Amino acid sequence: MELDLEIILADAATRLSTSVAKLIQCGAHGTLTISVIANDWAIRTENETAKNISGLVALVPDDLLQSYGADFTRIRQVVTDDDGGVVTLRKPIDVNHAVHFVTAEEFARFRDKYGGVASRNEEIPPYMDPSHNMKSPQLAVAIQAWMALFASGEFDPEGKSVKRHIEQWLVKNHSELSASVRKNIATLIIPKIYKKGGPPRTPGNIT
Repeated sequence: MELDLEIILADAATRLSTSVAKLIQCGAHGTLTISVIANDWAIRTENETAKNISGLVALVPDDLLQSYGADFTRIRQVVTDDDGGVVTLRKPIDVNHAVHFVTAEEFARFRDKYGGVASRNEEIPPYMDPSHNMKSPQLAVAIQAWMALFASGEFDPEGKSVKRHIEQWLVKNHSELSASVRKNIATLIIPKIYKKGGPPRTPGNIT
């Protein structure tokens, strides 16, 4: 794909009379493919051989979901043009939203679907808007964590207590939080079905 067919995300937002945050939101919901240019990024392989990728790669919705309210996206996995498969980076890379790229094809698809202007119902909820004068950063993080771990209705605590699993997710994705804040958020968002005690279970195993 020729680089001159790509449109910087901020420019695309301006042309659509919407916001970069809205485009990121659409990418997180899978309605818009957001891509970046990889520059010799190291990836993990099955046999642990050294391998790097360069060129246009698509971001995965899960990474975009975590970038609500932030100025950058922490990229952990990407989809390559080689085979369309998802590959994991050896080390997460932070990419500023100003250097995200959207292909001309995806730009046109977004424009056709949304008519150039995002409706009020499609905008980021006020509690996730970092520019809101009544914003609550901890609430936004709590919602991010719940969306990442529980929104699908399926959850595997990987043998750990559910609360501990939430706290470890927060350590990984929001290292700036104190231990007490992580504990409070974990207590807040733990689903009701896990508050009865007992060994960790997945929703499908609960009777």
